Parts: sequence; C-alpha cells; structure tokens
Amino acid sequence: PSAKILGMTLEETGLRSSMSSSKTSSSTVRKAAEHLSRADTATVEPPSKRPRSSHPIGIRPLGNLLIDGGRNCRDAGLGMLKPLSDFAVCTVFEHLTCVELGRVARVSRSFYVFANHEELWMQRVTDDFRDGFQYHKDWRCTWLTMTHRKGVNSVAPASVRVPSFYSDWLFQRFHCASVPLKRRWLCTETIDRRDAAALSVGDSIREYETPNVPVIIRGVVDRWPAYGKWSREHLLKRAGHVKFTAGPVDMSLRDFFAYADANEDDNPLFIFDPKFADRAPFMADDYTPPQYFAEDMFALLPQRPNFRWLLI
Repeated sequence: PSAKILGMTLEETGLRSSMSSSKTSSSTVRKAAEHLSRADTATVEPPSKRPRSSHPIGIRPLGNLLIDGGRNCRDAGLGMLKPLSDFAVCTVFEHLTCVELGRVARVSRSFYVFANHEELWMQRVTDDFRDGFQYHKDWRCTWLTMTHRKGVNSVAPASVRVPSFYSDWLFQRFHCASVPLKRRWLCTETIDRRDAAALSVGDSIREYETPNVPVIIRGVVDRWPAYGKWSREHLLKRAGHVKFTAGPVDMSLRDFFAYADANEDDNPLFIFDPKFADRAPFMADDYTPPQYFAEDMFALLPQRPNFRWLLI
C-alpha cells in the first residue's frame, strides 16, 4: 500500500460515505464478492503445506513476535486506526455492510485480516438469513453462497494467508476452537449423582429440593423411548425439514447438523428450542417427566412460561 493509504482517514477511504448507504445493487455486491476472492499470489501457500493447527489466515499470537524477531504488519496497515485496540477496530468494522467489508479488505493486509474476522461474517449471516441458511466452509463463504442463491453472482473467496500479523485477541477465537480438551480438566466432580432406583421423591425433597442443592439423577433418561430412538438418522428422517431455534436464527435440523459437522467456531450456534414439541409433536410422545417433578407448579400461573427445551 502507498503512503497515502497508510496515512488514511475515514473520509479518504470512503468509509464514512459508504457507511451511510445501506442499499446496494446486485452489480456492487458482485464486485465486492470478486474483491474478496482476489489474492496476492505472493502470500498464497498451497493447501498441502498448511498445518491444520495453524490459523487459516496466518494470524499468530503476539508473543511469537518476540521469538520471530520480525515486524508486526498490523500497525503499518491500519494507518490512523493504529492506536485502536483490535477489539475497537472490529467494533468499527461492525458498522460496515458485507459489500463495504469487501472493499476495505483491499486496502492493506491489516484491513484484509480485520475484514475477514469470522465473528463479523457470522453476525452478517445470522442477520441476513434469519429464516435459515446452509453453512459452507466458513461464515464468509456462507454469506457469499447464500447471496448467490438469492440471485447475486458471488465468487467463492480464495484462501489467503497474511504473513507477519500478530494479535492475541484475533488469535484467541481460533485457539479456543482448536485446542484439545484434556481429560484431567474434566475429572473433578462437585455435584452429587444419585440413581433414580435408590432415590425416592421424599428423599429428593429433603436432601436436595429444600436445601436448594443441585443433583444429577441417573437412570431416568434410559427409560424414555427417545433414549433408544433419537439417533441422528431417526431425527433426520422424522424432522430433517423442521426448523428449530438456534440462537438468532431458525434452521432446519438437516442444515443444523451440516453446520455442526463443518464449523470451527469457538462459540458455535446450538439448538435451544422451547417450542420443539409444537414444531415436531412426535418428540413430546417420546419422554415423560420424572416422578420428582410430577407436581406441576406452573399450572398455578395465569400464563404458562417455557418449561421444556430441546438442546442439541
């Protein structure tokens, strides 16, 4: 980038004017998609050379800068935005549309990194396609693919790695999603576990409900028809087309499973639906409330609140 770009202001890059316009033509979206897909061939590495444990764009933890002894290209590429923290820069970019993100990604290597931050594109997808979407590779590819299905000729972006970019904040999301969980981190038990066959209703009230102590009751779920029936294949056959609530969007169960298999998010979407029995009535027939909750206190309220959820 030229010295003019490195010393840019919001007015000089056109960000201020572009942020004020939310409506764009199909040709503009197409051009932005093409901008996203173009890559400097000098920075592209063959996929076979990329270890799966490395960040897809090449971001490295800030501490590696001391070991590498190089220069962080972050500051030079941000110009007058350099004093802002990485979080603040992403907050500024949150105000840009997908088209504008495609434009600013061409300014410098730093702008390319921030404009391709996965959380920005995840927000765009969940805002633009609340009625459901099909996940493809990553959130940016998903937006481009879904936009193409709406009649815009989008181009799938090429994989580009940016050398010499160091950031703890941007790397953290990838690290949290890829670090393996060690078994010893999960071995500590702090909650009582009791077998349903040995725990009476009176004991549960006296030992747990009255003193407000949590307990995990085993041997309940395996008595439900759902325990033996609710495999992925069974649910897809019976409810693959049914849409369930997954965070800010409604997704068909088939699309959700495809997303769950492919995503690498540190905080992925998950189904948490209080209306699942209305959407798929057969599910309500495959379980019964345990005896410990036979007394329905919600029946005393003028309006029944949410009382059951499907969690996947």
